[in-house]
Amino acid sequence: HPYNLPLNDKKVFDFFASGDLDNIFGFNHHELKEVFKQFRPNSINDLSIINALFRPHLHRVIPFVVKHKINSEYAFKFSDERVSEILEETYCQFFYHETFLNFLKTIAGIPFSEGDKWRIRISRDKTVSERTAFSSVFAKGCRENSALSEFEIQLLARISTEMLPMFFQKSHSFCYAMISYWGAYYRFYFREEFDNAFKGGIKFQKFELL
Repeated sequence: HPYNLPLNDKKVFDFFASGDLDNIFGFNHHELKEVFKQFRPNSINDLSIINALFRPHLHRVIPFVVKHKINSEYAFKFSDERVSEILEETYCQFFYHETFLNFLKTIAGIPFSEGDKWRIRISRDKTVSERTAFSSVFAKGCRENSALSEFEIQLLARISTEMLPMFFQKSHSFCYAMISYWGAYYRFYFREEFDNAFKGGIKFQKFELL
């Protein structure tokens, strides 16, 4: 049963790195073969990250995530260590809604409910006035609740407002990553049975970047 499979099987994660991903849910795309060879996932969290990023616009973040995973010394060091702690699981990048809300609450003192309203407003209304309003509230909160410099505050405000419309749900991505891991487990340990299930013409639709 998939719920009973071990979720830390190194052979399965090495299988992802091999690029042998035909009919693996969510990752059945030729461009991902090279991504996984470089990224070499070793956890469900890693699979979730690639699932979240491999979509229009966000895919441009993948090289930075790969670079950071290979050598964390490339990461920008913030004056407030809590920022780096929050971004550690995403290799120093913003792309999850949940990470954004946690960041606002911890660093800028903005409650989750208010932060989610800003998330929706900026995602739907991409006008300069909306971004300026958020940046003002965010900067004020950071000055009162963090040790960030003015440069870091402005940098994070700009990154947030520019990237927020493209952010993805961690909960969604993590669930998809679990299904992908199950498929890879079965294909690695039960190759013949797995491949036979697709001989009847059943194929996952391939995702094309726009």
